[in-house]
Amino acid sequence: MVATPKQAGLAYEPVKISTTDGETLHGWFVPAAAANGTVLFFHGNAGNISHRMEYLLMFHRLGYDTFIFDYRGYGESSGAPSESGTYLDAQAAWRYLTETKGIPPARIMLFGESLGGAACGARKAGGVGAGVGIYLGTRHGGENLSLPAGAVAVPLRLQHAGIFAVGRLPGVRRPQPPR
Repeated sequence: MVATPKQAGLAYEPVKISTTDGETLHGWFVPAAAANGTVLFFHGNAGNISHRMEYLLMFHRLGYDTFIFDYRGYGESSGAPSESGTYLDAQAAWRYLTETKGIPPARIMLFGESLGGAACGARKAGGVGAGVGIYLGTRHGGENLSLPAGAVAVPLRLQHAGIFAVGRLPGVRRPQPPR
């Protein structure tokens, strides 16, 4: 870990959650005063949660609680990275917010950065309830989307790189790249 929310001036709760296949995930719950809702943050491939302070600060300034966690094999989480494991990690994070913290699904916004967009989209398509919306972001410009509740989008770069299996999402078609 290169930093904690405390070093950025944010209060936080360190969190350990268990997956259905026995892995332990490490995360942080960063509360905001009189929160507008809660962001469930799925980070990208590079680094771990300690490399996402700018996002935690941004969501805090906007008045959102944020739960950010490391997938298996990242940061202080146990296990080794895998596609199927990442989806189980997403389920465990959702259960933490809805069951342990008691946050209503309609108050949770899913946020996926780069690779995290795949886990985020799969989580929404897997029936997470009436979440407020999904944001799939990359650091490469031109592909950032903010979508209404129930919508799922996958940046073209991820689709064509084979990172995200669009066919797994019911009712979602792969758009064709511009010619």
